[in-house]
Amino acid sequence: MAQSSKQFNYFSNQMKVLFLTRLFFPHVGGVERHISGLINTLSKKHKFTIITEQFSPDLPRHEVIKGVSIFRIPLANASEKHKKWLIWKWLLKNSYLIFSADIIHIHDVFFWILPFLLFTRNRIFITFHGYEGVNAPVWKQKFWHKLAERLTRGNICIGDFHKKWYGTRPDIVSYGAVDQISTPTTKRAGAIFIGRPTTDAGLEEYKKLAKIHKIKLDIHTHTPNAARLIPRYKYAFVSRYLAILEALITKTPVIVHYNNAIKYDYLALAPFAKFISQFNDYRLADVFSITPDKIQKGYKWAREQTWAKLAGEYETLWQK
Repeated sequence: MAQSSKQFNYFSNQMKVLFLTRLFFPHVGGVERHISGLINTLSKKHKFTIITEQFSPDLPRHEVIKGVSIFRIPLANASEKHKKWLIWKWLLKNSYLIFSADIIHIHDVFFWILPFLLFTRNRIFITFHGYEGVNAPVWKQKFWHKLAERLTRGNICIGDFHKKWYGTRPDIVSYGAVDQISTPTTKRAGAIFIGRPTTDAGLEEYKKLAKIHKIKLDIHTHTPNAARLIPRYKYAFVSRYLAILEALITKTPVIVHYNNAIKYDYLALAPFAKFISQFNDYRLADVFSITPDKIQKGYKWAREQTWAKLAGEYETLWQK
């Protein structure tokens, strides 16, 4: 992307970056860790503010953590339909946070910014992370993705599947980033599952797979920093990009279950697809046949997915 000297000067001073995200710390999830990693990498260059939902009434509505100002919107058991109005009402009341930002970067929740589009469009960017629900997107979900693409200045798609399933034209395609972890030298055993206990995550299929192959399976559905446990295991039963990266970086064979077409493409269109084993039938005998060469190549690819690289992609987008 060609950039003018004016654009480079724009980044010579500290910018005020506002992130809008449905959930954030202390909530555990891939998007939350994605944002945290970005902030940790860029906090010396830019000033960050986060607006998110107050998913627990025990959380403060405002706090500052390591220089990052976090505002939580109180929603108090509101229905999904009612949430929209409560969020807009809160944002209008606290609109100074939006108008004082140099960059407004949305993580999936595009509808939050709708009341402000006429005034802030040239400063709004978006990251499309995963896909909604457990099935292929319906027309309404595709419509909102396309609208968000058209009404923001630029976008990052986490995964190539967005182009096929949502018709989104990405400015940047990324697969996230991972901490550089030392590979273990101790003998490993068993398998670890990290993910949500949903149909899409395939937990029941992983249980059947482990049982038929007589593999001890440890399950972590809500364990903070569960990825740190991956090096202890012989196999990683994971299905989301960040967890896959965290397994590849420790040279742990990745076994991934898919149960629909979008989940298949979510995996098959990724550059790491040839380094992992994908299955939709737990009775397949060759699901564990990942060669040492594939493990090494997967490790090498994962090592290239650094937080510095991801942060650079965001800064490149913001110069658009």
